[in-house]
Amino acid sequence: MPLGLSAWEHRFSVDIYGIRDTIEYVTTTLLDPGHCPDYTKVPSPDDPVFRFHKVGFYEEFEVLGYTGMALPVPHAVPAAGFQVASDDTTLFYTGDTGRGLSDAWKHSAPDVLLTEVTFGNDNEELADKIGHLTPQMLSDTLEVFKEENGFLPIIIVSHMNPPWEQAVRSEIKEISSRLGIEIIVSEPDQTIRL
Repeated sequence: MPLGLSAWEHRFSVDIYGIRDTIEYVTTTLLDPGHCPDYTKVPSPDDPVFRFHKVGFYEEFEVLGYTGMALPVPHAVPAAGFQVASDDTTLFYTGDTGRGLSDAWKHSAPDVLLTEVTFGNDNEELADKIGHLTPQMLSDTLEVFKEENGFLPIIIVSHMNPPWEQAVRSEIKEISSRLGIEIIVSEPDQTIRL
């Protein structure tokens, strides 16, 4: 898309899938016509820029040949992680999540886990309070995953809070060594083939 041109000038729509709480927040707050143009009505009500699809927890849905499923994850506000499956690979993206992520393993045993680790271990109290993970909390949920499934997925860590990034990277290395696996720490513009 050429710089300076917006989605509605190109007349295509973007499908957005989310749980009810997220869709309602986005449409009533982030896309509130009082704060920005009503993108759902441009270029016309029959052909909006954004098409919102509310999905229920534990219900599969299809998108572009992939099967998706929302699973509840612990966070300060209602939140969902999303399992995305193709014929041969299943990925679970936690989104923002905290202690209690292990409950998801009753419904998902992905080949790949893309998860946040926002704070270092010294910030466990804050992480618990606002619903994020530390490296030790990730380690705890991985131990439950292995007990329940007999293996560990490929693990990709993202969403590190910049002031704690070096601590998170160091603590993730320790967990990798202890578990005998590689934990990939995401980088800007990184591409990973699964």
